[in-house]
Amino acid sequence: TTMPMGGRAGSEFGVTITGQHLDGTEQLIFSNPSITATPKLKDDGTAIPNQFRVRIEDDCQAGVYDARVFAALGISSARAFSVGNLPELTQDKKCTTLETAMEIPVGTTLNATLVDRSVNHYVFDAREGQQVRIECASKGIDSKMNPVVAVADSYGSDLIVQRRSGLIDFDVPSDGRYLIKVHDLTFKGGKYYFYRLRVAEVDANETFERMPTTRSVASYSWPPNRSADCALL
Repeated sequence: TTMPMGGRAGSEFGVTITGQHLDGTEQLIFSNPSITATPKLKDDGTAIPNQFRVRIEDDCQAGVYDARVFAALGISSARAFSVGNLPELTQDKKCTTLETAMEIPVGTTLNATLVDRSVNHYVFDAREGQQVRIECASKGIDSKMNPVVAVADSYGSDLIVQRRSGLIDFDVPSDGRYLIKVHDLTFKGGKYYFYRLRVAEVDANETFERMPTTRSVASYSWPPNRSADCALL
């Protein structure tokens, strides 16, 4: 897995990878040449294990791409890596209660994982008459999560619950703070129950597309043309 599971075009940020048989990992490589990674270094110039600096160029189109690592045992299987157009956040602590809810501004994409037998809580400010679209991408980016998403008032009382699509269009009834609750259908959690939560305002004059999902990665040919000079391990 990667954390975060994606980023905004035109940004640079840290990515941590986890998984099995990662000993000797040297490279993190993407199927789109506009996404590149370099090892994150300590002060003495040595690489920090399984940590990289990822750069997404401005011209990279929104979508889901393959991410693979070169390790001592060879090339890894592909994991989904998403590119979007909104500012991104990464959840770095538990937010499983109303009191510990994480703030997520409208116009943001959040990268997060679930805690087993728990519900993640987020708060956002909205104004009367605003239409806010809340979308949770999970299976479309190779997660094991079956998303349940709810919008609640500031006291935690549910207003809308979506148990199937992970998508809610919320017409804001009045100015104030609102709560988003996210959990798995069977309340499972862990590092393979990851998701990307997008909270964005809907503009009636623009086409609003759903978050991109994975294409078939099982048939992906390696190495890509641009990496013909890479020696396979």
